[in-house]
Amino acid sequence: MRKVSQLIPELNLWNGGDGISVSEWIFAVGHAAHAAGFAALLWPKIREFDGYILREPVNEMNLRGWEAGGRATRSQIETALNLQSLEEIFPDDHSEPTLKSAQIDYLADMMVDMLRAKLAREFPAHQFNVFVIDDGDNFGVSF
Repeated sequence: MRKVSQLIPELNLWNGGDGISVSEWIFAVGHAAHAAGFAALLWPKIREFDGYILREPVNEMNLRGWEAGGRATRSQIETALNLQSLEEIFPDDHSEPTLKSAQIDYLADMMVDMLRAKLAREFPAHQFNVFVIDDGDNFGVSF
């Protein structure tokens, strides 16, 4: 996995080409609203609902639709409902495609680590498999 500083080409543009650190860059150009949004994305609210552990907001109608379909196990339903898709994230970011792909891969890996920690802390009696889904149709993180 690349270092995060390698995923932010703008760092090298500062200080006459000498660059700046990631934290210096965030302090210089970051926005509190973006930080709050990323916190919600990376550390989502999760709750137990009818025996499932689900990312909020829980869409009960969608859940019941999956159950009524009868083709998925409870575990498969939970995985589908907890999928945080990254397929279309940042549609206005026109970064070079290889760089953007590496950035999104890095984000997915960080999300897996953070969700593992969050789930272990908030639901210690349960065991979770947190993983990246990349099946050609979907790219995201679920548990």
